[in-house]
Amino acid sequence: LPCDLEIASTITRGSLRIELGDVRSGPGYVLTVPAPLGADEPGVIRVLRTVGSLKVLVDDAPLVPGPPDLAGPLDVVIRSNPGSLVGLDRIVFFGPSAVELETVEAARAAIETAP
Repeated sequence: LPCDLEIASTITRGSLRIELGDVRSGPGYVLTVPAPLGADEPGVIRVLRTVGSLKVLVDDAPLVPGPPDLAGPLDVVIRSNPGSLVGLDRIVFFGPSAVELETVEAARAAIETAP
């Protein structure tokens, strides 16, 4: 389902680790954002998920290579490594709209009832 995760952070030392999906059993992806990020104001990490696509932007620059598309539920774990100096200023999740949810549910129902 389409969604948008936005993390505003300042990373002075070390790194911020963002785990998407099931990184132990798969499918999953680990994103490591190293210092420095943000100075006068926090940097912004965005995870954009649409149907068939998962993109990561750090301060509006796309991560290359980007993460693989991860189907199914997308668990998110955010942590820093020991010794890191990381500030999390804002975490915002924008989920799918009601119309998008209805469309997906209708498509799932059609698949389940198809011969």
